[in-house]
Amino acid sequence: MIDPKFFETDNLRRVAKWFYDEGREKTFIQEHLEAENPGQKIEIRNITKMLDKARNDGIIVIDFPESASPERRLANRLRDRFGHLEKVIVVKDQEQYGDLLTRWGEEAAKYFDELVAQGRPLHVGLSGGETLLSFVNAVTEYPREHVHIYTSALIGRGRLPDKASHVDPLVNATILWTKCGRLPGHCHYATVPPYDALTRNQIADELKALSERQPIREVIDDMNSINVAFAGLGLVKSNNPGLANQLTMTGLLEPIVTRETLLQEGAVGDLAYCFFDQQGGSKKAWDFFITAGYCDPARRGIAFFQQMVSDKKEKKKVIVMAGSFKQAAILPTLKAEAFNVWITDLHTAKSVLGEN
Repeated sequence: MIDPKFFETDNLRRVAKWFYDEGREKTFIQEHLEAENPGQKIEIRNITKMLDKARNDGIIVIDFPESASPERRLANRLRDRFGHLEKVIVVKDQEQYGDLLTRWGEEAAKYFDELVAQGRPLHVGLSGGETLLSFVNAVTEYPREHVHIYTSALIGRGRLPDKASHVDPLVNATILWTKCGRLPGHCHYATVPPYDALTRNQIADELKALSERQPIREVIDDMNSINVAFAGLGLVKSNNPGLANQLTMTGLLEPIVTRETLLQEGAVGDLAYCFFDQQGGSKKAWDFFITAGYCDPARRGIAFFQQMVSDKKEKKKVIVMAGSFKQAAILPTLKAEAFNVWITDLHTAKSVLGEN
């Protein structure tokens, strides 16, 4: 006889997420539960009973697209249009960009805790920027012992130009580490110095030399463990002066290269400090930072995130929060399949689907 504990709420929620959200087979669930409980025989019919009880108890709700909210319907249509998207969260439009960031951050925090609740080890990579700052600020504070946190880029910089501002990856990583219990050894990063040169070739040599230093190389190698990446998406140049610092990080590169030069070279945006063009491709000349995958030419730059998305077996997640102000960067990264979880707004969802 099966132990009644398998029909407790927490277990039913976990089994339901495996089956409905992750698409796991009942045999997978059976094998997993039996491995966790040696000596307990669990039949497939028991899994079916658990799923039925989860529905009857309201732990899960199954609805149909025609009865869903406008946000849910748009999310479903975006997943249909872009088959690599595993999850889309659409929020209502907000009058102020700051309010939109707050809503995205709240949804990202909820999704983060959904991943945490699955119980598997999470190796979370974070880039910089105010969008991700809204996420880490929204996370509730309690110990998450199976969560390790990484910066997905090592940024060395001196004083920024007077009109520029930027939230570094280490800031976001430290806040999330604090929210997850300040556990020793659970935040992985290295510090690097600002550029000592002003030409691209010199900078490339500096980055290569830094990457060969053992303490830095160890952290770069640690980044290969990332299985959940919250990646900031930015523009090369924003047409909205009031939001420029929130939409682009190119102020970090002054006076090395101007936004205009990058645009002339074909760059339209960056994903976690990795520049890309209209097709989602990158160039060696755009390697200005040590990012995840730096030491592997096949995984350097945006390719690191593309490979995460393509790894269906490990179910890795690349999460992006972005809306209409960044649409010029959203479309190329959608085409390039560089992220598989997208948090956006009604206006942007309609625009990408051609309904505006």
